[in-house]
Amino acid sequence: MTAMKQIFAILISFVSIALTSNAQTVGINSTGMAPTDPKAMLEVLRPGFSKIKIRTENYSADTSMLEFTNRKVSGTGGDFRMSMISQDGMFFTSASDFAGNTNDSLLAIRLNGNVGIGINNPAYKLHLHTPLSANNFLSITTNTTGVSANDGMILGMVGNSARLGNLETGDLRFGTSNSTRVLIDAGGNVGINNITPLYKLDVGGDINMTGALRMNGTTGQAGQVITSNGASAPTWQDQAFSNNVRFSVRLAQSAVSAGNDCRISNTDYNLSPADISIGTTSLIINKTGLYHFDMELHGVVDYVSAPGINYPFFGLTFYCGPIQGYSIIDNRVMSSTSTSNIRWAFEGSGSIDMYITAPATIRVAHGLGGLGAPMSSYSAAGYLVGYLIKE
Repeated sequence: MTAMKQIFAILISFVSIALTSNAQTVGINSTGMAPTDPKAMLEVLRPGFSKIKIRTENYSADTSMLEFTNRKVSGTGGDFRMSMISQDGMFFTSASDFAGNTNDSLLAIRLNGNVGIGINNPAYKLHLHTPLSANNFLSITTNTTGVSANDGMILGMVGNSARLGNLETGDLRFGTSNSTRVLIDAGGNVGINNITPLYKLDVGGDINMTGALRMNGTTGQAGQVITSNGASAPTWQDQAFSNNVRFSVRLAQSAVSAGNDCRISNTDYNLSPADISIGTTSLIINKTGLYHFDMELHGVVDYVSAPGINYPFFGLTFYCGPIQGYSIIDNRVMSSTSTSNIRWAFEGSGSIDMYITAPATIRVAHGLGGLGAPMSSYSAAGYLVGYLIKE
């Protein structure tokens, strides 16, 4: 009776799950049919849902593995393994006797969701690693790009250098908020907020910078500006001179003594009072630079008696500072304006360029001499004009 129960149980099992053998193939199904794929040595069929489960019982030490190999027990060949080791995750590995296939870790899926290609312990959700090379690239291709190493888009590393590139004859775009912010077209033109750049850098909007501006590798000199050279590259040039440091004053003298400094009787204009301070007999230059000065003085002098054989002369001197003087007119003989040679006229003008280190005092002095007789009356008038040429 017991034996009959065992036979009956076996028959019931074969009704629910039938194992059929046909030319060394096995079918596991509920219909009793042979495998439908002649190449399949094992076929599992269950209408609605089929499942194969490989289970070990120690989550901290056991390993479940599915292995595909083309080698004999002791021969050469290749192995491809899918395994779950302890509680670490799913690992796809390979081993081969051929030097061209030495990858020990092809793919790892950790329990935290990180996926590694070429690395067992990926640090990110997707981590690509090449343990035997300094180059590592991710390639993205489509049905229009081709599938070779020179097609599509690449993202990767060459040593310590990161690479992102479009290998096709097209643009490369970077964007935010569903809009293109930066575009590099096929010719190398870069557009910022501009998807049709016409130049190597074409910006649609304001530009702000905090560092130095360089032109042809140089920052130029302080105060210089960038000057266009037409179709040629622009260059640094000295800034166009504003010429607003200018002044003009009137000179006068009426004392009987005709020597020493001329008096400043009037100011015609002074465009920069902060740079030019005008006094009664002198002015002060408060801005360092190269200046140009024009001056003139003319007048009439009456002597008490005729000069005899002597002729009076006239001199004009420009002073910068308390001591240093520059002769503008040196001993010019005056001309007589009366038959008795008692009245004589003088006139002279000149100019000078001078680099002045501020602050510096400027004055004009003149002198009369050579007659021997004292003067009875004297008057002189003129002007002093100056302006800054270059700072």
